[in-house]
Amino acid sequence: MIKMGFKNSYARGGFTLMELLVTIAIIGILSAISLFALVGARVSARDARRKSDMESIRSALELYRSDCNQYPSTFPSVGQPLVSTNPPCPTANIRYLEKIPGDPLVSTSYRYTRLSNTRYVLCARLEEAPVPAFSAADLALCGGSCPNVAGGSTCNYVVFSP
Repeated sequence: MIKMGFKNSYARGGFTLMELLVTIAIIGILSAISLFALVGARVSARDARRKSDMESIRSALELYRSDCNQYPSTFPSVGQPLVSTNPPCPTANIRYLEKIPGDPLVSTSYRYTRLSNTRYVLCARLEEAPVPAFSAADLALCGGSCPNVAGGSTCNYVVFSP
């Protein structure tokens, strides 16, 4: 007796076109989801850097005030050092901050406004609105648009002198 058998098409061990298409679709969906999560993480990281930069500037300004009995009347541009001048400081050329940090997105400086010899305000624009939001009176002390936003926009984050 002669046996005639049919070969099973799955015996080769390959994938069908449908299995490949489903796998590619799943990988595409997962990639799209992770891309959106990555964009949000970058925004949060830039905002965290802005806050950190402003705290570094605040520390340098406090050291300046402890030596000179007042805050600086002008603020250096990005990349320039914060240095004491004589007068009002008894000792000149002390570096309080090696380089003024700039905004991580557009590399411009933060807004510094000296309100008096013993008060100042630092302002920036965060990409995600801070919670809780600052009052309109606090934001008005910034004196207009923030320089760290392309085209200029209202500041939404404020650091005051202690």
